[in-house]
Amino acid sequence: IEWIGLFLSELDLDKMRREIPEIVSSSSSINEVAERFEVPETLHQPSEDEWRVVKSQAQSVVDIADRLSNHENAIRVLANDYLPSLSALIGPIGAAKLVVLAGGRERLARMPSGSLQVLGANAAMSAHRRGAPPPKHGAILFSMPAVSRSPRWVRGKVARYLAGKASIAVRIDHFNGEPWTKEEVSKIHKEAESIKDRFPKPPKRK
Repeated sequence: IEWIGLFLSELDLDKMRREIPEIVSSSSSINEVAERFEVPETLHQPSEDEWRVVKSQAQSVVDIADRLSNHENAIRVLANDYLPSLSALIGPIGAAKLVVLAGGRERLARMPSGSLQVLGANAAMSAHRRGAPPPKHGAILFSMPAVSRSPRWVRGKVARYLAGKASIAVRIDHFNGEPWTKEEVSKIHKEAESIKDRFPKPPKRK
């Protein structure tokens, strides 16, 4: 991407970062790339060898992105089948990550909700052992909008509530219970939102 920026200085690399590899890989010249992005053509043309390498690199990025997308889709299918309730609650990718971090579905199902809450917070837990405050959530729960978009003073409460529900969900999945419906999951998310409504302002410092 930065390589293309050397030739097309007016191209917004940050804004077009996703489109650049695909456009470059399917273009026949740097001028065609400029035309498709609607930016001025470059005064310094790459040599044939240089353009061939740039185009090859762009195609490699496209291929890798496609493979990653296929892998992610496969994980979604497996997680929805293996962890239907947990996937419905936190998303199939998040559910799969929790299982991996826990070392398996059974271990996750038998794990206390407090431990599930901080899965993925390795650095924060290490700091806690050295005297820092304990983490309020791990990376997986924080990736949920209900947690990450909550005010800092209420994130711990929301994370604790969702961790408790996630703990129930994975037990339902592991012990062959009836998977949660969309209505049940929606009710849980609404309750998580109501927690934020109950604490609109940060607590007063003592």
